[in-house]
Amino acid sequence: MNFKHTFYTLLIAIIILLPGCSCRIVNWAQDTFYQGCDLNDFRTIPQQFLRYVMVYDQFETRGIFDAIWLAPSVRAAYSRLYSCKRGKSMDHEKAFLRRQLEENNHYIDFYVLSLYDKPLDSDDSMWTLFLEIDCERYTPAEIKAVDLDPEYTFFFGKRFSKFRVPYRVRFNAKDLDNVLLIDGHTKSISLVFRSVEKEVALTWWLAQLQCFDTIDMESPCCLKTCA
Repeated sequence: MNFKHTFYTLLIAIIILLPGCSCRIVNWAQDTFYQGCDLNDFRTIPQQFLRYVMVYDQFETRGIFDAIWLAPSVRAAYSRLYSCKRGKSMDHEKAFLRRQLEENNHYIDFYVLSLYDKPLDSDDSMWTLFLEIDCERYTPAEIKAVDLDPEYTFFFGKRFSKFRVPYRVRFNAKDLDNVLLIDGHTKSISLVFRSVEKEVALTWWLAQLQCFDTIDMESPCCLKTCA
């Protein structure tokens, strides 16, 4: 009886004291070990363009998909972080951004993460993809497994892991009449995943994306704090 009483007393004490100890350990580590200089967080805008979905059949995982739409403001955030990381000048950054935005005149691009055992780029893939823009459907011009740049890996955050394969999914930006598929009247776009049994969609409502085409080239220096 005394042993059980002592055990439960110690357990309760650990539960009560552990959170405080953890905070003290973290503070001690920050004070003891040089942390370097923090950068501005360039993920704020890209995170608004991230979507994910998990698909099950009963308890079996049939697919896990994460996607980021490379809208103009996402490419701008990428350009800023890319240039900041490499110490490029503002002129270089603006030229790099212009090249990035030129891609949007030709393509609607996404980076998509899928499980290793659920490939997206083969003819016999379990899942196929298409783009739906205001109920009109478009097939990909290209689906290609790629190595993500560190900046986009950073944008995906913990969603990216060694168990996921990144793909670039590319659609033509214009129809057969050379008219842009996405314009000021577009309400939504959906990246649709379809198998012989299931369908899921990742949807972006443009009215909710206030920073859809925001390009800020005059934001402060990339360094935020030094510790």
